[in-house]
Amino acid sequence: MEGVINYNTSKHVKKNSVNVLDFRTLEKYRRKLNRLNLIGCYENGIGFGNISMIGRDGKILITASQTGHLKSLRPKHYAKLLKYDVGTMSLRYEGIGKASSETLTHCSLYENIKGAKAVIHVHNEKLWRSLMDAGYPTVDAAVEYGTKEMADAVKELFKKSGKKSGIFAT
Repeated sequence: MEGVINYNTSKHVKKNSVNVLDFRTLEKYRRKLNRLNLIGCYENGIGFGNISMIGRDGKILITASQTGHLKSLRPKHYAKLLKYDVGTMSLRYEGIGKASSETLTHCSLYENIKGAKAVIHVHNEKLWRSLMDAGYPTVDAAVEYGTKEMADAVKELFKKSGKKSGIFAT
């Protein structure tokens, strides 16, 4: 089910140590995406889209789960990854809220696109259709969001395409 947290976390440090400059950078783009309705919340209350970046300390920062309905976020609405393992779907992070359900998919992208500095996951049917029509790489529609299968499918997508960066559709 979309938006459901599937990762394991035995060590969730409930404090906030997000660098203020990293926060400002990430939030600047997240607000723009929210204004464009690429990150937000459906009428049924389910949030969509998320954004992450590699912080100044080399750690991944990602929006917390269930923040799509908020127009702007505060540092407490971001999680800082301390350690992760896509293979075991395990995650250790700092943050007041839970890391996005798509966190390990973002991690898979960082692992497989060398030099990537940010990952932006948006929802927009018109954009999605245009990407599909233009032949952009895509993950099988049967793969569920937030799962190991999605993280693996994204990894394979980039292996097969030979791309070092870019746009794809899920």
